[in-house]
Amino acid sequence: MSSLPLIESILLEIRQSAGIQGYPTNKKDKFAKGQLSLDMHRVMGVETLEAVFAAFDMDPQMQLDAMDDLMEFANAYKHIELNTWTFAADQRQIVWDMLGYFLVPGLARRVAFWNLPKPLDAGMPGGRFWYLPEIIEQNGNATLYMPVAQVVDWLLDLLGMPLEVFSDQRSDSTDGLHEGLRRSLYNWRAEAVHNSVSGSLSSP
Repeated sequence: MSSLPLIESILLEIRQSAGIQGYPTNKKDKFAKGQLSLDMHRVMGVETLEAVFAAFDMDPQMQLDAMDDLMEFANAYKHIELNTWTFAADQRQIVWDMLGYFLVPGLARRVAFWNLPKPLDAGMPGGRFWYLPEIIEQNGNATLYMPVAQVVDWLLDLLGMPLEVFSDQRSDSTDGLHEGLRRSLYNWRAEAVHNSVSGSLSSP
């Protein structure tokens, strides 16, 4: 029987998506499954959060706000985890339902509040909603152009440089902190190329 992903595994996914150098596979798996000692678990949790905060250049106040939001999310998520019976559902179905009924609505609510004092997408071209996928035609097929891929392409166009040059410059300026950035950017942009509309929108 599949189960809901633990908070720790979500944090590791965020860490990897930010292009931050990861832990050895064995250590990472034990952290994600809650199999480390309490002291080591706490150390890895703090290291992961600090690395994510640094990757996004968050100032101390932003870090405090993010921690408050994370604690609220973690408490709500744990309540759902302890009161959910998955029966014969596979991991894909579980993730789909969590995204549709908890994670995305919760994130949308947060973003709406963050957007009140000042638009988060200020300076970006108008006429579109940057947080939703867009249907485009590619090689004669209808394809979902995912939000992150849209923003990455917009940023590269604004900078006037290819992905490879940008990722190398970013890695050099941060002493290798974002060494995995190129791979992450490639993967994010590939979502717009490989996911057909029918495949992406079909429910499990």
